[in-house]
Parts: sequence; C-alpha cells; structure tokens
Amino acid sequence: MNQLLHHIKIAFSSREKIGFVPFFLSVTLLYGNAVGVGEYCDVPLSGLWGVGVTVAQWSAIMLFTACLIGFLMVWRGVFAVAFPLLTLITAVALYFKLAMGISVTPLAVEATLINGPAIAMTMITWQLAAIGLAGLLLGGVVAWLRCTRVAQPRLPWLWFCILGVVTAMVGYTPRSLRSNLSVRAPWSVICSTAEYLANRQSYDEVRTAYDNVAATCATDSVTVVLILGESLRSDHLQINGYRRPTTPRLAREPNVVSLPNLRSEFYYTHRSIPHIVTRADSISPESAYEEPSFIPLFQNAGFHTSWITNQDYCPQYGEFMRRADTLVQYATTRTLYYYRKWLDTDMLPGIDSVLRHPSPKQLMVVHSIGSHWWYPSHYPDSLARFRPEVDSKILSELSVQQMINSYDNTILASDLFWSRVIDRLRRRRAVLVYVSDHGESLGEEGRLLHNPVGDEMGRIAAFVWMSDSYMAAFPEKVEALRRRARERCTTDVVFHTVLSAGAISTEVLNPELSLLND
Repeated sequence: MNQLLHHIKIAFSSREKIGFVPFFLSVTLLYGNAVGVGEYCDVPLSGLWGVGVTVAQWSAIMLFTACLIGFLMVWRGVFAVAFPLLTLITAVALYFKLAMGISVTPLAVEATLINGPAIAMTMITWQLAAIGLAGLLLGGVVAWLRCTRVAQPRLPWLWFCILGVVTAMVGYTPRSLRSNLSVRAPWSVICSTAEYLANRQSYDEVRTAYDNVAATCATDSVTVVLILGESLRSDHLQINGYRRPTTPRLAREPNVVSLPNLRSEFYYTHRSIPHIVTRADSISPESAYEEPSFIPLFQNAGFHTSWITNQDYCPQYGEFMRRADTLVQYATTRTLYYYRKWLDTDMLPGIDSVLRHPSPKQLMVVHSIGSHWWYPSHYPDSLARFRPEVDSKILSELSVQQMINSYDNTILASDLFWSRVIDRLRRRRAVLVYVSDHGESLGEEGRLLHNPVGDEMGRIAAFVWMSDSYMAAFPEKVEALRRRARERCTTDVVFHTVLSAGAISTEVLNPELSLLND
C-alpha cells in the first residue's frame, strides 16, 4: 500500500516513469490483500495449522490473480477498461458477501440474467452504490497511472504469453484449490459465469422417454413428499437404536416406519441422486443419465409436481429439477465455503406455498442440506446440544468427538425440519418418504466426511411416515411396508416405492421393487 502511494506521489510530482514491475507488484499486493481480508475474514480457524493452510490458499489465489492483473496490465488500453471494471465487480461482490452472506454462483448469474436489470436495481442501496463507486474510482486511478506514468515492459509479448498461460492454468489446478479459487473474488465472477454457460446445455435437456407412457392414480386425492437427505447415516438415528436422542420428535410419531438396512452404492450427491429418482439399478446404471425421473409419470397421472431445493444446481440432476411444474431454489447464492446459518427450515415458506396449490394430487421433492459439512451452518445455536462442537474448518485441528457432536446436532435440526413438514401433512392423505443420498465417515480408521473407502458411506438413513387418512385408505401398503422394512436393499427400490406411494399404476413400475408391495 505504501509503495503504491509512493508511486502515486511520484506520478503527480514528476515526469519520471514508474517501473512496470514495481507498479505491477504494488497493485497486485494492494488488490490481493484487500480481497483476501474480505474473503477469508469469516473462515473458522482454531489453531496455527489452520492459519497456515488458509494463508497458503490465499497465496495461491493471489498468484493466479497477480497473473490475471499482469496479463491485463501489459496493454494499456485493455487495462484502462478492464481494471476499473474488475475493481467495481470485486467491491460489489465483497459487499454482498460481507453484508448479506451472498456469494456469486452460477445460479446467481442465471437469476440476474433472467430477472433482468429491473429486479437487480431493487437491491441497490446507498451503501452498495458507495462501495461500488469507490471501487470504480480506485480502479480508475490505477488505470490512469498505468496509461500515463508507467513504463512499458520490455518484451511485452513474452510477458503477455507467460502471464496468459499461468492464468489459463487455473482450470488445471488440483480440485481442492480450484474449488476454493472459484468462489473467491474475482474468480467467482469469472468461474460462475463460465459454469453457468456450460450448464446451459443441461438446462435445455429434456428426457422424453415417459412422455407417452400411460400412468393412472387409484385415488382422487393424495400428497407424496420425497425428502432427499444429505450425508445422514442410519446408525446415528435414535429411532434405529442410536444411544443419543438425535430424533426425539420422530420417535414420538406412531406412523413412522424406519428402513435401517437401505443402502446407497454411490458416495457423492451428483451420482446418488440420479440413481435414487430414476429406475437405474446395477443391471442398467446408465438409466440414471438417460431416462427421466418419476416426475413425468406423476404428471401423466394428473399430479402437480414440485422440486424444492436447499442445495446448489448440479447438471447431473438438473433435468429432474426443471421438469417439475414448480421449482423453488433456496441456495442460489451459497457455496460450500458458506459459514453462516444455512438451515432446512428456511424451505418451509416454499413448502407452504406449494401445498396451497389447488391440485388434490401432489408430488413434492425436497432436497435438503441436512448433515453436509460445514456442520455448524446446518443447525441453529438452540440445537447445539452435543458439545464440544467443531470450531475450525481444518480437519486435523478437530477431534473425532467434536465431529460426531456437531454431526449429531445436524440430525437434531433435521428432526425439527421433518416434524414441521409432517405437521403440515397430518390432515391430508399424505405419505412422506425420506432417503439420504449417502452416509458420512466419522473417524472410522481415520476417515472423515465423504470417503469412498468406508462401508459407513453406504449406511443411509431412510424412513416413511404416513398420515392417518393415508393409512386408512391404503392398509395393504402399510402392512407390506412394515413386513419389508428391515429388508437389505439398495436405493434401486426408491423409484418404484415412490410411484407406489402415489397409488400410481404404470408399465414402468416394478411392484417387486416397491417396499409398499408384497
């Protein structure tokens, strides 16, 4: 900062040219440190190792950012236009992140483009305008200095090529660094826009296999809710015999049937969700990426369908989301580096809105954030029953007991969310199916989080709740479910079980794979 101010003083008091290299380094340090403080000030850390890791990430991001700035700076005209725009966008992005917890994501880019400038204007406050103007003016001053007072580098084409190549290498960095880089300014704007454009193909994808497949419903009124869980293990549910009271509300529900032996063969959301909602199985796994979900079959049977999600967009199941009659997205401006509260109960207004739809037959798919890491984001402070909690994002700084405590707190939050949804369904002829996408490693042989090696990743939580009127209307389904509840099976059964829960008859349904049929 002092060096840049020194250069500015020289620029206004002398005709002497400023050297390109010291100017480039000064601008990079000023910009990089300002952005780094804004981006990393909320990162939870509890030890020196965590600080060191964060500084290393910050340094890597600064390296690529320096190359981007240098790449633009080689040519005066390009820099004069691009740098003030860069500082404007960065200032606005940091304001939204620090003041509102809003990050630039592909969904945020999409929403901005779809809603247009009129909606965007409603978010402009005097504080935002002041921050944006300050960023633009600072960028303008730096651009003016570059154009009028800074010497041109020797061998500009060599500079241009070297810095351009290093900048382009962003796409080839290790996945952990690339994911961190893509959510930090200014790369969040660049990467999110690029990802949005890349996702356009999946936005337009329509799988037509079931468009002309007949489907009928045996009742004139029924509500089917499928909650897709996140990282929840069956052996951490109180209703399955876990020693801690993690599901006290669910334990009081007489109409709940747990499925403790249902397993997932996939350990990542982008692979498990397509398998769960399509008829893909071990014989034809490609169906997950070629055929539609059950949503078109429900539509053919006269159901109003909806998809409500508290997770970000994923091309592997984007077609399923967009095929629903109603799509409600709650995580459009959140990333996996979001450390504020990110709760599933935030979806309740959207669920209420969908339930007010006049159609007597409804299918609702709810994709929850559940027990995803960073755990403390996904439960309110009032449900931090098990302590000590995790207090650092660096796993090596945490004990296994801290991990388990915070993980179990997320289950308390899920239990609260499930009970709130169930309360909204009690007076309906309704059935709720809950299936987690995969499990979670919690210290088994040193494994943590999403680890494809451990058997624990396949132990998914699953249960079915039915209202009194649903049980009265379909006693044979209830009896079949209770008889088959402890069967060892995989998520191959979910597609057929959900169709059967809606009392749907169709040639696509395999009764033997439905847990609601004997």
